[in-house]
Amino acid sequence: MTEHATRWLAKNYRITAQRVDCTLRAVRGTLEIRFGLGSLPGCPPPRLMAKLKCTLVAENALSKSLLQRSINGNSEAVFAIFLPEAGEYGLEVYANDPVKDGNSFFVVWQYIIISDCDSPVRGLPTIPPTYLGPVSRFDSMGLKALSHTDPFIQANTGELCIQFARHPDKPLRIMAQLIHCSHDVSEDCSQQILQQTRDFQIYFVIRFPHPGFFKFQIYALPYTEPGESLPSVYNYLLEATQVNRGRNGHVMCFPQQFAQWKEGCYLHTPMDGILYPSGSNQPTADTVPFRVTIPTAHAVAVVVGEDWTHLSKVNDCWIGQVCLKPYWGIENQLALCAKYNVDDGNYGTLLEYRLAKR
Repeated sequence: MTEHATRWLAKNYRITAQRVDCTLRAVRGTLEIRFGLGSLPGCPPPRLMAKLKCTLVAENALSKSLLQRSINGNSEAVFAIFLPEAGEYGLEVYANDPVKDGNSFFVVWQYIIISDCDSPVRGLPTIPPTYLGPVSRFDSMGLKALSHTDPFIQANTGELCIQFARHPDKPLRIMAQLIHCSHDVSEDCSQQILQQTRDFQIYFVIRFPHPGFFKFQIYALPYTEPGESLPSVYNYLLEATQVNRGRNGHVMCFPQQFAQWKEGCYLHTPMDGILYPSGSNQPTADTVPFRVTIPTAHAVAVVVGEDWTHLSKVNDCWIGQVCLKPYWGIENQLALCAKYNVDDGNYGTLLEYRLAKR
């Protein structure tokens, strides 16, 4: 197909290329190409897909060199390209009108890409074209991405916080999953997520256990809808270059979070899921301050073995000092528990910490 014909098709599909030159040069083996997606009132924007070609590179390597995502409310499509070797490549971009084209895609743009070197990025997983970003029910559930509206995040520190807002009149059950996926492995690292809620905003704090690519998948369901299975509502791909380590060089997890914790709670301190005695390689003071927000609790306590330390309510926080010196080397766990019914003596566990040995 001629260049004139493809550009006519692109215009017909209301697609605008930000890079109109047909020959592009990659920088350090990496290139990003963006397209604006227009649509008629009441009609969905066109769907795009792309294919990278090079006769000297294996098809499998080419398929793992292209990452597609939609941003800005599906008004822009972005193709990130990580070339596996130096050389000359072809990129074909295809479009589909979801109203009239069925499953057929047509070439709307063609590029020649030249690179003097390969990309330093390695291990890009296989990601379907429509995987990244919000899923169909995201908007109807009253959710909004605040901190990161681009579903591909390159994190240069060992810790990352992703923030969402929810509608105050649409309470949700919500959870998240972190999966290490470099080279298409699948390792669940969800213990490295701390889910927090405050003022109708949800915070996901992530500590990366090692470098590489991670899928970060968010699930939600309104409380008004029955069912144990929460559907997917937003998908990220995270590229981590640093690891979060404690003072002893080990990766530090968060405390284990139980279901009730994810119903509006916020942890101020302690954040680390393993508490260490003073004098160890990663000391925690023998008296540990606790400060948490649990909006609907009537009482909150820290439990170690058979001993209970009740926290005091100050404004919207429950605070207190817990002496752990008698328990080092004897007890293995510490639980943060809350009572929600003033007439009921039962406490439910919200968080669970591990106590390190001396």
